Amino acid sequence: MMPKLKFPICGIILLFVVAFRAQAEIKPITINGNIMVCSGVTAIYSISSALTPGIHYKWSISACGKIMDANSLSALQVLWGKPGIATIKLEGRDEKNIVMESGSYLVTIKPTPPAPNALLGPDTVCFEAPITFTAKNTIEGTLFEWATPGGICNFTSGDSTEAAFSGSSPAMLMVWRVNIDAPHCHSDTIKKLVYRPNMNLHITGPDSIYPNSLTIY
Repeated sequence: MMPKLKFPICGIILLFVVAFRAQAEIKPITINGNIMVCSGVTAIYSISSALTPGIHYKWSISACGKIMDANSLSALQVLWGKPGIATIKLEGRDEKNIVMESGSYLVTIKPTPPAPNALLGPDTVCFEAPITFTAKNTIEGTLFEWATPGGICNFTSGDSTEAAFSGSSPAMLMVWRVNIDAPHCHSDTIKKLVYRPNMNLHITGPDSIYPNSLTIY
């Protein structure tokens, strides 16, 4: 009888080599511009560093605004809309669409206050003489600002002003509301036309006189 042959158990060891691709560090982009703006205004945002050749950049806004001009990749023009908080973002990607550079910027959009509901004062005045005018609908945290092109407002802010007009008739007086807190958003402007008095002078007297005589007109 032949002896049984015993074979040793051969263990097979499989070696898996896993290669990890180290992800490149994303380069930060610094965005500059107004951090607080008023609804309805246009603002420009730019970056501090130079653009990297071979990188494709793209601007985006999360909400509350509309990109008006992004033709210059190093700057962005935004028309801000309704109040809120928005994020401006700029990303730079390589030819494989991998993000290589990135930056974000939070912007707070403040509401504009309502316009004054009345501008009270005379329609006809003597120019060059200070005349008082008053705005209505006072709201806490706001004030009225005044201006008259070509004339003088003795008080440029407050519920009333003394305006002295000059130049041709009619003259214009303007008032608007401004938030006291930054960014000092202002309302629409209301305007008032002011006229010089209509001086219709009528001269009476004789049409013909004697030479060297005294005549009353």
